[in-house]
Amino acid sequence: MRNLFLTLFILAGLLTAPAPRGVLAQDPAKGTDVIINETLDSLENRLDRLQASLEEEAPETFSPKKIFIPAGETPPEAPRIPEQTPAPAGNITSGKIAAVPDKEAPAAVGLETKIIPLVYAEASGILETLQDMKGPKGEVSYDSAESALILTDTPERVAAMNAYIVKIDILLETEVFELEFIRTDEGLSVARQAVTEGIGQAEAGEKADSIIVTDTPAALGKIRELLKEKDRFNRAIRIKTRVLQIVLNEEHVAGVDWEAIVSEYQGAPFPGLTGAGDGANGGTLSLGVVTKEDYAVLLEALDTVGAVETVDEGTMITEQGKGKTVKVLSAAARGEGDAPSGAGQIHFDVTPLVKKDGTRTVSVTPRLVGGNPGHTIYEGKTEAAVRIKNEETIVVGGLFEEVLVESAWKIPLLGDLPLLGFVFRNEGEVPRRSEIILFLTVTVTDRK
Repeated sequence: MRNLFLTLFILAGLLTAPAPRGVLAQDPAKGTDVIINETLDSLENRLDRLQASLEEEAPETFSPKKIFIPAGETPPEAPRIPEQTPAPAGNITSGKIAAVPDKEAPAAVGLETKIIPLVYAEASGILETLQDMKGPKGEVSYDSAESALILTDTPERVAAMNAYIVKIDILLETEVFELEFIRTDEGLSVARQAVTEGIGQAEAGEKADSIIVTDTPAALGKIRELLKEKDRFNRAIRIKTRVLQIVLNEEHVAGVDWEAIVSEYQGAPFPGLTGAGDGANGGTLSLGVVTKEDYAVLLEALDTVGAVETVDEGTMITEQGKGKTVKVLSAAARGEGDAPSGAGQIHFDVTPLVKKDGTRTVSVTPRLVGGNPGHTIYEGKTEAAVRIKNEETIVVGGLFEEVLVESAWKIPLLGDLPLLGFVFRNEGEVPRRSEIILFLTVTVTDRK
């Protein structure tokens, strides 16, 4: 700029300066035209020297142009350089200065930012999905201090991500389901078809025959009902019963020593029946288990204890977890002897549960529901659970009662004499001690 003004200043001075006096005085005969031409030639030479000097001082990028301006016209205005507007100080938002985008960077047009706090879900579990949902210019971050997600994207994508977060950020619970009859893979199939899509999950548990399900409380309730319906025993259970009464001989008047005979022996207190408890088992009913082979041997061995009589036997069909009642009647209740009919009914409530491996757990509850002058009503209950395997039989003993049996005494030979033999013999009924034994055989059968 300084050089431009200097050039114009020198040019104006040359144009307004008087003609050189020496040239006009020394050669007056040349005329005016000659003098003017000499003066113009001198000015042109001086201008060329000045131009060369300015080009040496100007920077390399400066390239001045010579413009011919006809006389009487004004030169055009030089282009104006736009003034640089200073950048704004920034918008103050939540204690942070908003960054001013670089003018050379593309502007983020049509983007919005939304902050969504998390209540239940873990950020690590959904950030990966949100990264896949955002657009090319979108951003997803997590503020751990505020437990909130920060979403920046187009309104449509922000709305889609927000809908996903609302769906995933809900209360979840975990429950372990233990399976009784179906396999683990069958239980998983039921649970995985019922879990909430994209939220719930089901996997095998560490414990055998169990599955672990994580889902909403409502979904867990639905899965619980489905598994209950699926995981059930769908076969019939047959209970074969047999009641024996042994009139004990003099050598075994205390009753059978069941503890020495059966396996899985256990005692169940049952003081309601007179006489139960003063035998070999010390005031308790005796329960135990015998195998199929031992059951046949035991029936034969009981003949050595006394006179064995089958009082009752039958078969009942029931279902898983549903009880049946076995009635054991005393001699008086059966109408034997002088006791009134209907007295001394002992009921055994039998409830079977069959496991997936075939193991059966049978709950046996004895109770006295009636009596005669020789019995008292026992209203309390004593429950005993016995575990058996396939083809095993439960034995319940220890029920004692007095019965009348026919007895005959005679003198050998003389007691057999005709007419006079009655003098040498004695016939009649005598009281004897007896023990009642109940056998329960539980088997599984297909429904018909």
